[in-house]
Amino acid sequence: MTGTEQELRLPMADGVELALTLYLPAPEHGPQPCLVEALPYRKDDLTSSYAESYVGLRDRHGFAVCRVDLRGTGSSAGDATDEYPLVERTDLATVIAWLAEQDWCNGNVGLWGTSYSGFNSLQLAVERPPALRAICAIYATDDRWTDDVHWRGGALRLVDLVDYCHYMTPMCVLPPVPAVWGDGWEAEWRRRLESNEPWLLTWLRENRHGPYWDHGSVRLGGTHEGYDRIACPVMIIAGWADGYRNNSFRTVARLAEAGVPHRLLAGPWAHADATTAMPGPRVALDIELAAWFDRWLRPSADAAPYVDGCDVFVRASTRPAPDLDLHEGRWLALPSVPPTSVVTVPLDGPRELVVSADVGTAAWIDCAGHLPWGQSGDQRADDVRSLTWDGPPPAGPIIGHPVARLRVTADQPLASLSVKLCDVFADGTSALVSRGTVDLAFRDGVHGEPVHLGARGRGGRGGRAGRLRLRLVTRADLASLRGRDGLAQHHRSAGSGDADRVGSPGAARPLRRVPRTVVHPRRPALLGVRRGRRLGDPRRRAAAYHLGGDPADQRLPHAVRRTCARVLPRRGLGPP
Repeated sequence: MTGTEQELRLPMADGVELALTLYLPAPEHGPQPCLVEALPYRKDDLTSSYAESYVGLRDRHGFAVCRVDLRGTGSSAGDATDEYPLVERTDLATVIAWLAEQDWCNGNVGLWGTSYSGFNSLQLAVERPPALRAICAIYATDDRWTDDVHWRGGALRLVDLVDYCHYMTPMCVLPPVPAVWGDGWEAEWRRRLESNEPWLLTWLRENRHGPYWDHGSVRLGGTHEGYDRIACPVMIIAGWADGYRNNSFRTVARLAEAGVPHRLLAGPWAHADATTAMPGPRVALDIELAAWFDRWLRPSADAAPYVDGCDVFVRASTRPAPDLDLHEGRWLALPSVPPTSVVTVPLDGPRELVVSADVGTAAWIDCAGHLPWGQSGDQRADDVRSLTWDGPPPAGPIIGHPVARLRVTADQPLASLSVKLCDVFADGTSALVSRGTVDLAFRDGVHGEPVHLGARGRGGRGGRAGRLRLRLVTRADLASLRGRDGLAQHHRSAGSGDADRVGSPGAARPLRRVPRTVVHPRRPALLGVRRGRRLGDPRRRAAAYHLGGDPADQRLPHAVRRTCARVLPRRGLGPP
C-alpha cells in the first residue's frame, strides 16, 4: 500500500522556518526509520524530478523520507550566506530531533545524499545528534581545502568556477516557489536579490588553508586527525570518474582506525546516481541504500555481526570517450586497509619545458561526466605539449594514490605544476588515470602558508608562460594489494595533485603521467604538497615537492607515461 506526501514548515531556534517534504509509509506499517536529504537545490522545482526515488524508498523499502530546502534556498526562509554555514548544522540537528519524536518514526534517523548532501551528512555525523544512527555520503569529501571545487593544491580551479560556483550564484537569488511560500513570495524574492552576496567572493578571499576550510571538513589540517569525532556507521560511495575520489581509501582507513563501522562502495561512475551514471557498470543504488540503513536503523537481535570492508570496481584499460557508456573491469572485495607493497619508478632528467598556457583542456571538470561536459578524452593533445616519460606498468592492477616527487626550477615567481598518470595504448591513445596539481608557492605543503619562489622574471612575459626544469629526483610510487579473489594493485600517488578518475585494472599497457592544467574530471581531485626546500641558484629558486594524487584503480596494460611537468602561470591571488 502506498504512503502519503506532506508539505510543512518547521521553525528553527531563531524562528526561521525551513520547508520540508515528507514521504510517509502507510500507517498500518507502524513507526519506521526516517531518511533525510538536505540540499540547497530547490526541492519543489529544479530537483522535483528526484521525487520518484524518494517514493521508491518509501513504498518498496518502507522508509519515511524527509527532503529539506536549506536555509535561504528554495521554499525555506532565511539567508543562504555560504556553503555549509554553522547554522546549517544547527538547523539539521533540529530537524533530526523533531523527526525522531514523531509517532510515525521509530526514533532512528539516517542522513544521506549526493555531493552537497553527502558533505553535510559527514558534517552532521561529526556533530553526533543523538537520533542520527547512520549516514551514507555519496561523492563527497573529507577535506574541503584539498578536495573540493574551489582550490586544488593551492591553485584556483578556474573551470570549476565557471560551473558550480556560478551555478550557485543565481540559485541563491531565485524566488521561493509561490505555491509553497504563499503570499509575499515576491517581497522575499526582492529581499534575496538585494541582500545575497555570491559565495564565490568568500571562496576567493579564503585562498589559504585555515579554520574556514577545516570548518566543513572531517580531516583537520591535512593530518589523520578529526575522524574520531564520528561515532555512527558511515557508508561512502565514490566514483572513479568523479572529482571526490579521495574520500575513499583515505577516509575508510581512518574510520577503521577509529573503530567506526563503515563500508566503501567505489565504482567507475561520474558525478551522478550510480543507477544511471556514466560510465557503467551500474548498480541499483536504492537497494544498496536500503540494505545499509536496514542494518543500522532497524536493529535486529538476529543480525549477524557486521563486517567492515570495501567493494571496489577495478577498471581495466578502456579507450576514453566523452560519452563512454561501459568501462571494462571487475569488482573486488577488499579489507578496509588493504595490504600494499610499494613500487618505485625513477624518471630520467633533467628536462626543460616552455609552457603553453592552454594545456590541460583534454580533461573535464570535476562535476562533469554527462554531456555536454562529458568524460575526459584522449590526452595526446595535452601530452605533446608536456614533458612525458613512458615506461612499462607494474604487473597486475593498481589501486590507491599515486605519488610524484619532483625537484623543479621555474623562471616565473608565480606558477602551478600539474602531473598526470595516463594509460597509453599501442596506437598512442592516452587515457587519463590520475592527476595532481599544486601552486608552486605552497612549497611547504598546501596546508601551510604560501611563500615567494623568488624566481627572476625573464623579461616581458607578463606571466603568460613559464619555463620549468625537472631534475632526476623525480619518481613515482606505486603500491600493490591483495584482494579477496586475487592480486590487485594499489596505485598510491602522494605528491602531485589530484588523482584523475581512478585508473583501471586491465590488460598490460602503459600508464602515462602527464603534467596538466588546473582542470580535472569530476569533483574530488586532491593534491598534497608535503615538504619542500630551496635548491640551486638563489636567483632562480627551485623547490622539491611531494605531490599526492587522487586514488587510481586501474590495471595498466601497455606503457606507463608520466607527464610530469607543466608550469602554469598563475595570476592574482598570489602569496602576500
